Amino acid sequence: MKRKIILIAISFSIPVVFISSLMIYLVQGPIKREFVAEHSKEFSQKVDSIDYTLQQLETYISNWGETFKDDFFIDLSSTAESYQLIDEINKRLFFLENTSPLIKSTFISVGGNEPFYIDTGGTWPNTGEDSFPSLTELESERSFQWIRKATNEKVNLFFALNLGDSDNDSPIHLLVNIDLQNLSNMLTGITKNENDYYAYLMNGLPIVSSESLPEEIWQKIKHSTHSIELFSHNHMEKSMVSITKNRFNHEWAFYSVIPVSNLIQPIQFVSTILLYGSIILIIATIFFNYYLSKKQYEPIFQLIGEIFGENSLNQTSKNAIEYLKKQWLDLQEEKSFLIAQSNNHAIKAKKNLISRTIRGEFNYYSESELLIKLKSSGWNTIDQGFHMYSIQITEYIEAGERQQERHEVTDFILHNIITDIAEQYFSDYTILNSIHNCSFLFVTSSDCNKISEKELIDDIFHHINRVVKRYVTICKSATYVKLKALPTLFDNLSYYRLFHEMKKENQILVLPEKQERKINIRTIYPSHYEERILNSFRNKNKDELQKNTSEFVVSVLKHSNIQIFILEAVKQLYNTLSFFLLENGIFHNEYISKHDLLSSIEDHFVSTQIENQLFQKFLGEVFDIYISRTNEGLQTEVMQLRDYLQLHYNDPNLSLEQSAAELNLDLSLLSREFKKYVGLNYIDFITELRIEQAKYLLINTDNRIHTIAEEIGYNSSYFNKLFKKKIGITPGKFREQNK
Repeated sequence: MKRKIILIAISFSIPVVFISSLMIYLVQGPIKREFVAEHSKEFSQKVDSIDYTLQQLETYISNWGETFKDDFFIDLSSTAESYQLIDEINKRLFFLENTSPLIKSTFISVGGNEPFYIDTGGTWPNTGEDSFPSLTELESERSFQWIRKATNEKVNLFFALNLGDSDNDSPIHLLVNIDLQNLSNMLTGITKNENDYYAYLMNGLPIVSSESLPEEIWQKIKHSTHSIELFSHNHMEKSMVSITKNRFNHEWAFYSVIPVSNLIQPIQFVSTILLYGSIILIIATIFFNYYLSKKQYEPIFQLIGEIFGENSLNQTSKNAIEYLKKQWLDLQEEKSFLIAQSNNHAIKAKKNLISRTIRGEFNYYSESELLIKLKSSGWNTIDQGFHMYSIQITEYIEAGERQQERHEVTDFILHNIITDIAEQYFSDYTILNSIHNCSFLFVTSSDCNKISEKELIDDIFHHINRVVKRYVTICKSATYVKLKALPTLFDNLSYYRLFHEMKKENQILVLPEKQERKINIRTIYPSHYEERILNSFRNKNKDELQKNTSEFVVSVLKHSNIQIFILEAVKQLYNTLSFFLLENGIFHNEYISKHDLLSSIEDHFVSTQIENQLFQKFLGEVFDIYISRTNEGLQTEVMQLRDYLQLHYNDPNLSLEQSAAELNLDLSLLSREFKKYVGLNYIDFITELRIEQAKYLLINTDNRIHTIAEEIGYNSSYFNKLFKKKIGITPGKFREQNK
């Protein structure tokens, strides 16, 4: 009997010892490695997000600086007492400070014999404070640089942008003070408890770190040579991950330290319980077997029976195993979530790169550099060429289907349909939505060679016809290899998609490889109906206006049923009416924009529907404003001044001071009352008149640009700069696009 009890105890204990050893070496180790790997991946994604945010901030500040140089091309060092200029710069700096939570403050540093600063509160002398970059640090020939300034109290981080030299060779810089607290908040997302630490260094010097970072860990960070390290601190095993980024010749290092002991503690607990339990069981069995009577053995046999029965595990061990199981399942679930999040981030990054390439943000890249950048982001076969498709929904299939619907809902449905279809046909693709009712599908040529284009197009027709109940026009491009041609391809595709016939049917267009950018609308433009529409305004006859609107649309559609022609005709009519309305004191902000009007007309193919959109949303609305405005009495001297400016806007000597003196009014009073009754301030009103007259002369005459500039009261250089600032393109480009 004794031998039997010993045999049972040993038979039970040896497997338990073996299992506990396996848990230590085969379970605890993999879990620890998995946890460290996931921590490294999560931290890497967080650092990439921070790095991308800083890159976006650098780009925005650089663009802001270029705009600032264009708008304030003056000698700042000699105009510190010009309160109007300083006030305008203060506003610009205030706007910049509020564009990003990472910007704490901004100011302009002006060097020279008497250096000074300009910030949102005014100007103040540069006294060489240690907390700001010195003039020596700013005299670097770099256009951009990061500067760390540390005092006994705190650390400041600045992004410096070289704005050039003033007329007296005084260096001018934009200094942006980074809000380290908000930067710290971005890093704290990777810490979970008080034993987690982080640090952010530039060139080995700290910028941001945990407030409670121990000196031992700080020294470990400073002397770290590996991207992932495991070490012991305060009887806890910790994992340290480091990531290095290089920007503008500075080495930026990110560190994250977290404990791994807490994760494996349940495993250690269970394995220890099993190991010591088995040893105690062996000792107890031997003790009871030799020194206790048979009656005393019975509880042991009962216990062994229960152990080897259906309830073989005691309650304590069972709870520990269940806890371990739950922890493992939670870890697997978190792993799956991180993998899905990583894949989603990769898809968004690929789409973002294509979008930025189309917007021309990488124009300074060479073709080979751009190819490397796209391939590194996941576009592995982009070097084999690419295609683009525009998928645009047009008229409703059934006449009774038209209803009021939100544009964003239609665009959302269209995007989902194209996404579902693209996933079936392509491995490398992205979908761009930049135009209402139209999606752009970008795919690599390697995928296109593997699929039937006819099946793809038939699928798109079928699903959109069935779900959206509208017809579709697909415009497809040829194969392109040069990535730097992508912005031009996108522009041409956006324009050529409107060359479909205004028929209620599915249509396919093929983008010509050499597409003429503009059509000659003059060949079909009904100028006589345009004049009738203007006369309807002059005669204040709304019924006549509606009739002439209908005849205008019918006349255009009679010559061509291609949609681009009616859109170009409406665009030219809008330009003519805008100038007419401006002459009568009605400005663009009082009625629908050209873009919104054309977008609403794009949805319609029937002439009566186009007439209704043109009349109800534009002509009828501005007619009512015109009648109301012309029936009001002019407002004393201000209205007389407005009339005078409309006639003499080309006088280069016009100024608010001169007009105030002639009317014997206070300068500020005249400025305030002019804005109140006219709707624009004095300078903007004159500028609006001159720019509109310039646009009219550019479209309707062949005069040279410098001649037009002189006719409206500007010199040629300033006119080109002002025109591009207001319209977005140069006068020559505007004439080319609209003439």
